[in-house]
Amino acid sequence: MKTTSPKTFLFCFTTVLCLLMVAGSSCDSEQSAPPSQPPQIKTQSPLTLEQVAETNGFAAAVEKVCLGQFDQARQTLADQDDSPQADQLKTLLDGHDQLQQYRQDQRLAAYQEQLDELQKVEKEAAGKDVYDANDIGDAMLAVVRAREYADEDQKDKVLNDPFVRKMLKQMQTQADENEQQGKWLDAYTYNYYWLTALHEDNEAYRDKSEELTGLATVELSFKDSSCGETAKERYEDITVAMFLRALHLLENNYVATLDDCGEMTRKGLKRCLLIGTVLERTQEELAWAASPMSVAQWTDGINAMLRQVELDIEAGKEITSETLGDLFQDMLALGAETIRLPQEVLIAQFTEASFSALDPFTNLIWPWNVKDFEKSMTQQFSGIGVEISKATGVLKIGSLLPDTPAYRSGLDADDEIIAVDGESTDDMTIYCAVSKITGPKGTKVLLTIRRPSTGKVWDVSITRAKIVVDPLRGWTRTPEGEWDYLIDPDNRIGYIRLTSFTEN
Repeated sequence: MKTTSPKTFLFCFTTVLCLLMVAGSSCDSEQSAPPSQPPQIKTQSPLTLEQVAETNGFAAAVEKVCLGQFDQARQTLADQDDSPQADQLKTLLDGHDQLQQYRQDQRLAAYQEQLDELQKVEKEAAGKDVYDANDIGDAMLAVVRAREYADEDQKDKVLNDPFVRKMLKQMQTQADENEQQGKWLDAYTYNYYWLTALHEDNEAYRDKSEELTGLATVELSFKDSSCGETAKERYEDITVAMFLRALHLLENNYVATLDDCGEMTRKGLKRCLLIGTVLERTQEELAWAASPMSVAQWTDGINAMLRQVELDIEAGKEITSETLGDLFQDMLALGAETIRLPQEVLIAQFTEASFSALDPFTNLIWPWNVKDFEKSMTQQFSGIGVEISKATGVLKIGSLLPDTPAYRSGLDADDEIIAVDGESTDDMTIYCAVSKITGPKGTKVLLTIRRPSTGKVWDVSITRAKIVVDPLRGWTRTPEGEWDYLIDPDNRIGYIRLTSFTEN
């Protein structure tokens, strides 16, 4: 038997799959993703049908491999005479063991790297009575990543670290204060975002996060944008027919039946309650306002609708799309009698919330957002070539598109954009930031950048160009910057990643 070093995971899986097809077996167990650069070996030639069919014990061993019973598979093979197919499967199992050890070593190294990063943040924050946004973001990011690589004992150890416990306690206090002051986005960004990431199964944290992001969404949509877009323009040309038509389309074409619309109704009415909370407690200047009495009447009416829905559900009564449509009309009538917001605003808020009960991707593209939607479908625009996010409250570069102005400017992933053309991004929405960074081809945009790893801050002027985003990506890039799609050239095993669905 030829001695070899570990195989790549994908080759292992392909070899087993090939053998299973020949042996008449099936393999449904899930497989984990491979490390970024695991050890490689030279593969053997595939076996013929006749060779595999010669030994029934071999087929039994393959079945055990599919079930993840690697020790039992070894024992089964030990009882067989040496044969080419048995030798190949033994080599595969040896490769699996070595690959598992490799992955374990990589996991421990990654875990320790995040602990070191956490200690670095603790050292930099030493002596502070109150941690700032950067302290919280950097520390919590290290904690979340450390827990991703940790075993169960290590996960508890990370959360019980005195520095982490002190920071979590302060985060909770600040979140409560921010919520009372109507700073809902801050309460979410600097506390519940991280708590939800750390405790994915905690329903209370998920519900609180949903409430806070809903309040922030309502408030932001009621404000004029610093990009020149007014709140009133945002809701222009929205009609009742759009919601009813979309509901009809969902009823007939959605991937699952809409026999029970209870959760859609709940979410729509709960968003209406959040509208009342924003009108009552916001400290921002909004496009619309309502008296405390009218807000109280609105809230009482929505709560009455919500209670009736809950009673119907408890009684086993089905909430149909027709029921949802009727409550939608009742909500609009109540709004006209109480808070008197434009009907278009209530239609949009109720629709977006109710559709979110289906899945994260079902929503209506309102008239004001059609251009952005078309841009996402064509994946062509005039800009600098960066993907940005503001998940932690700080505008960050997620990645840079190759051969674009941003890629050639010296920017890097995780760099923070703290200002655009001199305007701070602290209170800038992600949509506004995109609007300001993109612009006509040949024009310039000035970005103020902070690199978290060094603390360096500098300005960079970038000339916009036409950007065409290729949604197809490969395994690695060649030295020339082109995608290499082959993982295993000898066996012609490739990898293609589709990042988005576009018109082409």
